Amino acid sequence: MGVGAREKTGPDFLKMSTERMARMIVHHEVSVRDVVLIYRQKRVLEERQVFLASKTISEAEAEKFGFAGSGSLEDVLSRAFAEMGKDARVAVMPQEGIAWRNMPIFEDR
Repeated sequence: MGVGAREKTGPDFLKMSTERMARMIVHHEVSVRDVVLIYRQKRVLEERQVFLASKTISEAEAEKFGFAGSGSLEDVLSRAFAEMGKDARVAVMPQEGIAWRNMPIFEDR
C-alpha cells in the first residue's frame, strides 16, 4: 500500500476523480474493498447532475465532492428544474447513506 493511502477517508476519495481512484487500485495503493462503494458513487456524480439537499454541507464543499450544488430541499429542487426543465426526472433519497450506497444506475433511453 502507498504511504498515506490508508489514512484517506471517504470524503478524501469522493473529492478524487474515478480515474485517480482506479490508478490507486491498480498500483495497490488502496484495496478495492476500501474504495469500491465510493468509486460507484463518484461515477454517478461524474455522469449525472446530482444536487445535494443538506443543511450542513456548504455549496463549495458539495461541489468539491462532485455535486452540482447544495442547499435546502426546496432550493435544490428549484435549481434542478430550472436547469434541466420542468420535465426533468428527480430522485429523492431521504435516508442518508443507505439509499445512496444502493442507488441503481440507469442508462438514458
